Amino acid sequence: MTISWNSLRVHYGQICALNEVSGKSRVGLTLILGSNGSGKTTLLKTLAGYIEVKMGEVLIDGHSVTRLGPQKRFLRGVRYTSQNSIAVPDITPEAYLAMMGDRGALDTMWPLVRKEVREDWNNTRFIHSLPVATRRIVDLAIVFSSRPSIALLDEPIADLGVRGMADAIRLIKHFWDKCHLVIVEHRPDFIRWAMESDAYSYFLHNGQVAMGGDLRELVSNELVQNIYGKIN
Repeated sequence: MTISWNSLRVHYGQICALNEVSGKSRVGLTLILGSNGSGKTTLLKTLAGYIEVKMGEVLIDGHSVTRLGPQKRFLRGVRYTSQNSIAVPDITPEAYLAMMGDRGALDTMWPLVRKEVREDWNNTRFIHSLPVATRRIVDLAIVFSSRPSIALLDEPIADLGVRGMADAIRLIKHFWDKCHLVIVEHRPDFIRWAMESDAYSYFLHNGQVAMGGDLRELVSNELVQNIYGKIN
């Protein structure tokens, strides 16, 4: 299932946050790059249905969902995680996964998540008492256990250390071929991993798509290197 966006224009008051932005998801990973304020998070929120567009449209498998809110897009298989942890704090991870996840996916997800978070996990601990890295894993687990067709992830490894980042990447990689992933991320280690995974990428600049193509080609562009440095 593909999500595409055509000529999106989004305004915050007098500010044009997205200006004629177009693109589409692909099998595996589509990585959204750009400097702070370039429109990356606005794009994901717009695709998820949290922001109304002034012009343009969002389509899922060619059918417009532009006027549908996040709940109705959720029913069509779209999942979204923000830069901040969204997991309900006063509940245990296992209880929350059981409440939110598909039973069949959960049977696979639970052992995988337990393996990834290792000693940080304790069924008697509420989510709010867990380390940030573990809460990120819980967020990702909730997204993937609901069997999404499209997963929109905004900086899924933000604020994570080396171990937490490795855990999150392993979880994302486990579902690599099971849904379309559209991810905003700026950390060089993640970009390097995405390059090895044949990711496609769009580079946003001042609310517009400055370029799009194979990630390995984009990172050699001077405009991209001015923001991320040289990534090999």
